[in-house]
Amino acid sequence: MVVIGILIALYINNWNETEKSKSESNLLLIDLKQDLENDIKNFKSLQTEYNDWLLQIQYVVDSVLQGNTREITVYDQLMAGRLSMNYITINKVTFLDMFNAGRKLEFDNPEIEREIKDYYQYADNTLIKLNADNEQFQRQLMSYYGVGGINTLNRVINKRNLEYIDWSWLSEPSSQEYINLETAMLLYKLVIEVNLEEIQALEKRSDLLIDKIEKGEE
Repeated sequence: MVVIGILIALYINNWNETEKSKSESNLLLIDLKQDLENDIKNFKSLQTEYNDWLLQIQYVVDSVLQGNTREITVYDQLMAGRLSMNYITINKVTFLDMFNAGRKLEFDNPEIEREIKDYYQYADNTLIKLNADNEQFQRQLMSYYGVGGINTLNRVINKRNLEYIDWSWLSEPSSQEYINLETAMLLYKLVIEVNLEEIQALEKRSDLLIDKIEKGEE
């Protein structure tokens, strides 16, 4: 009888530990879902911003470089965006709390742990490459503008001594300044489109993971 009593006590203790782990795991899933939803909001905001930049690039290419203006007075006529791309990150606080703290996780859906790890590995790999490519793009973009171009940008931004800037190159498609601006805008357009594609893929994967988490809660 003593042995049976010990076995029953061990069973109850294990059951309690399992239920505690399940409860903690479910709370972590709720937090993780909130992280993913916040990331999706950020992805949508980035898409809105980048689509605005694409419109601005088209304006520069169509209006400025096709001769509809012979003098630039505002930054938007000379440049889209901020001469750089956003450094994109995701919220990993809950994910790291789940898997880097020696927790014993108990999920109702046994596949959800693998799904979570797969998503964050995919997101990490995507963003490491994307951010590195964006940094390389920024260096390339700065080289197109050069010191003279950057000085001109600063003068336009600050609206200082605009009357002394020589805009004659706007009417000379063969000039180096014209070629540099056109090349920079077309490269910027390509980079933004690549970023949009990757961000949309991340948003889709986030949505799918949220769906799987919610189905596990049912």
